[in-house]
Amino acid sequence: MNDLRVPPQNIELEQSILAGCLSFADQLADATENLLPEHFYRTGHQKIFSVILNQHKQNKSVDLSMIVTILRENKTLDEVGGAVYVSELLDVPVPVKIEHACEKIKETATLRKTIAICDKTIRDCYDNNNAKDVIDNIQREILGADDFSIDNFTTMKDLTPKSIDRYENAKKGNGEYKLKTGFHEFDTLVGGLSGSKLIIIAARPRIGKTSVMLNIAQYMAQRGDMVGIFEIEMDKEDLDDRIMAGMTGINTIKLQSGKYLGQDDWIKINSAAEIKYNMPIIIDDTGGLKIAELKRRCRKMKKLGCKIIFIDQLSKVIGTKRKSKFEEATEIVEELGFLKKELRIPIVLLAQISRQAVNRVGQRPMLEDLKNTGQLEEEGDLVILLHRPFVYTKEPDDEHIAIFDVAKARGAPERTINLYWDGKTTSFQNIPQGE
Repeated sequence: MNDLRVPPQNIELEQSILAGCLSFADQLADATENLLPEHFYRTGHQKIFSVILNQHKQNKSVDLSMIVTILRENKTLDEVGGAVYVSELLDVPVPVKIEHACEKIKETATLRKTIAICDKTIRDCYDNNNAKDVIDNIQREILGADDFSIDNFTTMKDLTPKSIDRYENAKKGNGEYKLKTGFHEFDTLVGGLSGSKLIIIAARPRIGKTSVMLNIAQYMAQRGDMVGIFEIEMDKEDLDDRIMAGMTGINTIKLQSGKYLGQDDWIKINSAAEIKYNMPIIIDDTGGLKIAELKRRCRKMKKLGCKIIFIDQLSKVIGTKRKSKFEEATEIVEELGFLKKELRIPIVLLAQISRQAVNRVGQRPMLEDLKNTGQLEEEGDLVILLHRPFVYTKEPDDEHIAIFDVAKARGAPERTINLYWDGKTTSFQNIPQGE
């Protein structure tokens, strides 16, 4: 773009921050914690701060003579304005509030980066005929406009001390926050959910995929964890009824008809409504979402504060590769695998089991039954297969039996967990100890 306007910047504030780093240890600590060299507009300031940052990370001296010496050794002293310019920084007034100054510099850097993204997008619009790709790229880049990390390379020198800190914090009970599902045996097995994970919950129709999703979402929300749900198959009102049924013990048919609700039922409903009203659950029931649009909305949910996202279900998401259902499903799962890394939160995807499980003795599903794509098993960090024998046997003894089969778990053992199925409220529950 031929724009003669000066990009957003604040040279005087950049000089003030550098002066603070050279003069006061507390300002040095705050600046190096909050800023990167590329936050500075002037190239010379970037080079000076880069030396300051490296010295500080290595617990070495950060003073005028040392900075000048290193710049000279790096053959960049002339580029920053020479020793005279660096020494003159000591005459610049330091910030009264260094944190505020750092935020101002970061804001101008974010604006400059946003301008660059928009310029690139305009060029892409002229050069690229695929509108979906252009939109997906700008959504991803704009949401990461305040991320100034140049690369993701990490050395063992950087990683090891952080690992020791994590282990010590975990021992003290101050480790990384883990989301709990409410299914106690499963939570013990995997240690809770956190970070970049793609979790697959798969079953045949009518087994209870949506129900188990809602059980987990409701438990998390009642603990104060914000949950995002993409209900591409059902209406949000149906989900709401199911949550109410689980909380009150009143079945959904009775709730929806309203005819047979007694006084005791209304007491339960009003009591549950007070709790449900404040549950941090966000529901998007837009049908036929394309994968690019789904990813955009997932990013927005993360921005709003969601700690986990549920997608019900794979077969209802539309991909761009429509040559076959296999190719389309593979593309969608791969894209969600990339998205979990980008958002760094767990994404739970509900999926169908193929009919071959029905023809097996006992009808119990296996990993090989995952429908339409082997990518589910490949990308999934956790793969959970649901099974309820009663759906097939109709035996009274099987009515409440539910099998929660952890068929794949990276970093945890595979195990079969037995749960209780309550058909009245369409909910899965823990089996009381001793039964």
